[in-house]
Amino acid sequence: SDHILPSSGVVGLIHNTNLSKRVEKLSINNTSALTCGVCQSTAQAVSFCLSCNQYLCTLCDESHKRMSMFKTHTLVPPEKAEQTSRPPVYKCPKHPDEELKVYCIKCEEVICRDC
Repeated sequence: SDHILPSSGVVGLIHNTNLSKRVEKLSINNTSALTCGVCQSTAQAVSFCLSCNQYLCTLCDESHKRMSMFKTHTLVPPEKAEQTSRPPVYKCPKHPDEELKVYCIKCEEVICRDC
């Protein structure tokens, strides 16, 4: 069947959570390819924060352990991330501060509480 792209093109499409999870599983099998998701550097990830759902490089890992606001966070080795991580959180393209949580039957898409 035909699909109509939004006016913003491919960028405007909602993330495919199923595909994202598969890609994540493939990348976890090759932990040497994982990079920091916090500082966006190309440094290799040395840990994964279960609370933030992010891979951390050495510098971010050390900062995470040192800062009191992260004291309740649990860090695990990158290879353990798949078994223990939370599903990714997707934000609404119209309301960037809101998570996509509800499926709208009328619109046939996942929406945030504001939509």
